[in-house]
Amino acid sequence: TMVLVCPWLVKKLLDRLARSRTFSSLAAVEEGLPSRTHFQLFIGLLIVQIFSSLAFVVFVAAQAEIDGSQALYLVAAWNAAWLGGFLAIPVPMGLGVRESLLALLLSPLMPTALGAAIALLYRLFTVGVEMILLVLATLLDLRGDRSST
Repeated sequence: TMVLVCPWLVKKLLDRLARSRTFSSLAAVEEGLPSRTHFQLFIGLLIVQIFSSLAFVVFVAAQAEIDGSQALYLVAAWNAAWLGGFLAIPVPMGLGVRESLLALLLSPLMPTALGAAIALLYRLFTVGVEMILLVLATLLDLRGDRSST
């Protein structure tokens, strides 16, 4: 998404990364990443998935009536749909794949049309949040550039 929306920011980030000492140690593919780095990346992804799953449950609860026993199913459905979209390598960002799987997995809990609407609305919500974070990161980056000159 960032490459399409702000290619200049991606180029700037990649240029900074190329100049950093961290990049030179990570660029050595034959050496591989240290196991501590693997663990930190795994924990980071796990935390993001937990928050994303909880946000999905709250989002669905705001749109449809669900009870507490269905929350775990919603978490599993969201993660299965996310994984399906992630594994759909030829499809950019799993666009359409994640939503289709999510609508299918929500069909036991609600009408299919409502499940599809929730899947599409949640995609729009997540893209909106990513855009807000991108704007904030850009503003903070620009502010940092001014203070360093």
